[in-house]
Amino acid sequence: MNFFGIENIKQTSGKIKLDMDFNELLDLKIPESALSKLREGVQSKLVVQDLSFHIPGHPLPLEHVNIHAEMRDGDIKLDSASLRIGQSDLRLRGELSDIQAFLRDHDKTVTLDIHARSNKMLLKRSFRL
Repeated sequence: MNFFGIENIKQTSGKIKLDMDFNELLDLKIPESALSKLREGVQSKLVVQDLSFHIPGHPLPLEHVNIHAEMRDGDIKLDSASLRIGQSDLRLRGELSDIQAFLRDHDKTVTLDIHARSNKMLLKRSFRL
């Protein structure tokens, strides 16, 4: 299985729901023109519920992945994200001000605001450091 560019994911379970509202049709064969219309053209909402999977070569599976994020007018808001890796846990929330500028127009100012929390983070055990 190939998931978000990661090949051979194993032991998957959970739910992923992506709702997209296209305000106008985009020609996806021409990425530059598509990205220039991304801000006004696409509104989306991503909900991930209790997703668990194992990436071959990594010591521990990612478990209980939960995400709620929305994109509106080119801005992305991560209302909440949480996951467990072994005994470690991570919770995130944040915002990205302009996805088009972040991906393509590096001369524009982009605001990225991320808040992370954890009760226990065992980096060496979780990531084989």
